[in-house]
Amino acid sequence: MLYYLSFLFNISTAQADEDSEDIRVFVKGMVCSFCVQGVEKQFKKQDSVEKVEVDLEDSLVSIWLKEGQKISDKTIDSLIKDSGYNVESIERLSEPVESSEENKKPDSEKKEASPEADVPEKKSK
Repeated sequence: MLYYLSFLFNISTAQADEDSEDIRVFVKGMVCSFCVQGVEKQFKKQDSVEKVEVDLEDSLVSIWLKEGQKISDKTIDSLIKDSGYNVESIERLSEPVESSEENKKPDSEKKEASPEADVPEKKSK
């Protein structure tokens, strides 16, 4: 019985993972179904994209990636701009893509940003 319940749990978890998108892109300027078609067409051309859905009401593009595939924020921004719109924000719901050199360094080599770093030094009179 325990094995059966474990099996059912694993199936439902796998289905939940397939249903949730990897990336959410909030886009400015989409107002019609033609807008939706243009954005979907751009993303469907990408080898890394498994599925794309555009929610016109929420100005949201949901992207599912193929297993083991990645797409950079720069590429997403470019695809949206090529469709004639602007990216408001990108949310990664799965493991983020490392795009800067700082992110590629081991944690021991990363610089800690101190709160005082942005505060100009006061000069005494």
